[in-house]
Amino acid sequence: MCDSLGSHTSTNIANNLFDVLKDYQIYGCQIAYFVANNASNNDIALAALVERVNIDLIASRLRCIGHIFNLVYIAILFGVPNKEDLEDAQHDFSQSQGDNATSGTQAIASFKAIIEHGSDKAQHQAWRRRGPISKLHNLVVNIKGSSSKKKLFKSKQTELVDDNETSHTKILQLVINGSIRWNSTYLMIEQAIYL
Repeated sequence: MCDSLGSHTSTNIANNLFDVLKDYQIYGCQIAYFVANNASNNDIALAALVERVNIDLIASRLRCIGHIFNLVYIAILFGVPNKEDLEDAQHDFSQSQGDNATSGTQAIASFKAIIEHGSDKAQHQAWRRRGPISKLHNLVVNIKGSSSKKKLFKSKQTELVDDNETSHTKILQLVINGSIRWNSTYLMIEQAIYL
């Protein structure tokens, strides 16, 4: 839903979706599937919509394969700290009810919360526990977080370039990964290898 329609609460999603169905005169018998990302608010919204529209919640709820692949990729790249995280990646969504989240979902949410809102030290520690890619992340953060280190990094690139190539050679920056852009870890690794 776009921001002009309000926050992404399950109630708001259900109300907006119901209004769209009503405006376009779409009835439950005409709906085959709902495709949405795997967020629990979408599950709750569809459960609320079932009370107003005649649909089979379990049969008509499709999951975002991109999100599922992203969970698997996170498990492979950063390691799976426990069985619950792996189960979250292959979650049997038909058993997901209400606001109850699996411990795997909670672990991922906890990690994301630290990365997005934690102190620099807490973020560093969270990434440090995640293996070699996380060590690269911390290195990139360390370099990008200091103007003197960025300057040193730039000067080392300049030293490697011949004088006559300097005008045609672009000085590259390190790329940092983030949870919002799903391919950002790939871009971080690719740029680091190139540099």
